[in-house]
Amino acid sequence: MITSKKQGSVCSEIGGSVCTEMQGSLWSGQVGSLSTEFPVTATNTLICAGTVITLSASGATTYTWHPTNSNSASITGAPGSSGTFTLIGSNSGCKDSANISLTVMPKPTITILSSPANDTVCAGSPVTLSGNGASTYTWNNGITNGTAFTPTATAFYTVIGTGANTCTNTTSVQVVVNICTAVNNYGNTTLLNVYPNPSSGVVNIGLSLTNASKINYQVVNIAGETVYSEQGGLVNGNITKALNLTTLNKGIYFIRVITDKEIIMKKVVLQ
Repeated sequence: MITSKKQGSVCSEIGGSVCTEMQGSLWSGQVGSLSTEFPVTATNTLICAGTVITLSASGATTYTWHPTNSNSASITGAPGSSGTFTLIGSNSGCKDSANISLTVMPKPTITILSSPANDTVCAGSPVTLSGNGASTYTWNNGITNGTAFTPTATAFYTVIGTGANTCTNTTSVQVVVNICTAVNNYGNTTLLNVYPNPSSGVVNIGLSLTNASKINYQVVNIAGETVYSEQGGLVNGNITKALNLTTLNKGIYFIRVITDKEIIMKKVVLQ
């Protein structure tokens, strides 16, 4: 609690209303031996932009706040900029004023850097989200700033950034997770054939590579979760690989083949 107390006029009842000047740390009125203080208090004088605070006064009969022109004993609001509030109080016909200064600190402007940049990935692919514009960052959904994670479904991710002045701000991004069935071609022409389809559990993969490449075989469910993974060696030309998926539940899956330059996905039904 911050208090601003004004030196100034004191009203005394000595055979009538007489205003005399007295030096003191409080703006006060005196009637006989009774004394009333007129402090001005603030919940805080150093605030972040958008923070709601309350300025309060007591002891007077009437109040006028500037620049708000409010006539209540307290005012509440979120100042848009730093400045000084002035209170004029009146008691028994005597008036005096007190000032209290507020400093409004800016919030950080938070942006999100995404990798991949379009915030859209194929199921099972990693995403990296990084906050920018603050000193520290706290994310929801259990993710860590600047650390890759694999989303299982389309979702919004929210970050709270804290600036060096301790003020905070927040922003969000939606990461879209797609079940990809097309070929993402980056220069290596690969043909993929999956059979039988539907399958009772054993799936054959036929590949035709024009360039030598290491192969990673994956199976992804419709929730985007990788339920099978097998690393192959360096291969070239036409190859056939059998995947034993008999331990998986019946349903729709996606065979994902990852080469050095391509990611290829084909849908398969286990029945």
